[in-house]
Amino acid sequence: MAIVNRCLFSFLAFCVFLNSAVVTAEAKKPTVTVEAAIPQKLSDRLLYPATLAAFRIVPVHTDAEGLVSTLRVELGQSVTAGQTLALVTNPDPVSGFKPYALTAPISGLVTTLDIAVGDRVTKERVVLVIADLRSYKVKIHLTAADLLSLKPKDMGKLKLQGRELKVRIRVMSPMIDPMTGTAACELEIVADAAELKTLVPGSMGQVIFESNQRDGYLVTEDALVYRGKETFVIRVTADKKAEYVPIKILKRAVGMLEISGKINKGDHIVVASTGFIAEGEALETELAKTP
Repeated sequence: MAIVNRCLFSFLAFCVFLNSAVVTAEAKKPTVTVEAAIPQKLSDRLLYPATLAAFRIVPVHTDAEGLVSTLRVELGQSVTAGQTLALVTNPDPVSGFKPYALTAPISGLVTTLDIAVGDRVTKERVVLVIADLRSYKVKIHLTAADLLSLKPKDMGKLKLQGRELKVRIRVMSPMIDPMTGTAACELEIVADAAELKTLVPGSMGQVIFESNQRDGYLVTEDALVYRGKETFVIRVTADKKAEYVPIKILKRAVGMLEISGKINKGDHIVVASTGFIAEGEALETELAKTP
């Protein structure tokens, strides 16, 4: 009987030891925080300083030399096509000192006025400039690299005078200025006439394009594992084991990286862990808290 009791005691002790070993092994599983891989709409943001200008600007020249005898407009005044702007008296006796009229070639606003009554002017001198403010153009300069990313009719945004307007590329110069390394580009504003009337020519703003739009994956820097020259993320498999997935870093942003590799939608990617994780190691997982 004593022998039986000793055997029974030994068996029970072995079971307790075995159970303790299993519990200890379970307790040693690393706990990891994971995020689901969700493809996102990504793009490259291109920013340019911009200048607002009237779409059509026409200078007014004198036909002959003479003396300004009458001035009928002021700086900033609106004029209509054919309106008399000034009279210039011809000093040639053959003409009988008959004045000739300077007329507006287009309707618009007088943006430059470079004469006054009594001024003597020469032939072909620019004395006024008229801007047609019914439409505008936005002028920017593109870098050589961006010429490959943008094309006519691409849409963007113009931040100007505390507001945001839609713009569209109208023309792009194919030539690079060797002095600046940039190419000229003109945009048109997509807005109604009432909104255009509130704009001020010469204003400075900023144009933004979202180029190279694509679907991609973003991860935090903490999700990356470096082994020599290779970079990995750790994916948690269906049986909750660690799988090292090689990836490439495409672009870096503040706190986030765009990556490419054999990542699938919904994969659980490790973003934090309580310790080192070996390939194939069993894991305890918890989902990252969304802010």
